[in-house]
Amino acid sequence: TAAGAGCRAYLAVPGGFVVPVVLGSASTSLVGGFGGLDGRALRRGDRLTAAGPHVDDFRIAGHRWPADLPLPHAGDRVAIIAGPAAAGVAGQAALAVLLDTIWRVSSASDRRGIRLEGPAIALEVPADGPSHGIPAGTIQVTPSGQPLVLLPDAGPTGGYPVLAVVATASRSGIGQARPGGSV
Repeated sequence: TAAGAGCRAYLAVPGGFVVPVVLGSASTSLVGGFGGLDGRALRRGDRLTAAGPHVDDFRIAGHRWPADLPLPHAGDRVAIIAGPAAAGVAGQAALAVLLDTIWRVSSASDRRGIRLEGPAIALEVPADGPSHGIPAGTIQVTPSGQPLVLLPDAGPTGGYPVLAVVATASRSGIGQARPGGSV
């Protein structure tokens, strides 16, 4: 069924699901094509078996968590922390573009990252910049000048300049931004 709000949903049952454990996890890596149910997204007709007690045995069954998840809307503010690429005159100008623009969420977005479309951010992006550690929420500037907000399935390193990082309090909301929407 279509999502009522946001664009991602998570299904959890007591004890987890009966699927092969890969690298200590039963989750699915769509990028890697492993884990979960044959390393792919669920399809109509798929059946999953709960490993733990029957879900009806728990009073919380059928509840959403968190029930009041704030989802981003055009014009909403997203809390960010300036990154190392925001230093200097060029960095401050690039940060101003990031902050003053309502960005369109690209259809190329997924759990690895939200690609934002809008005016190109003028920031020197080295063609062979050194890789460095990047947490979820990192806002990198790609060679096209478009920002990329990294999400939980992103790799642990990257080489694009880090203009800012989405604050922890805003990450769940930005992660639910729908393609075609704006933030």
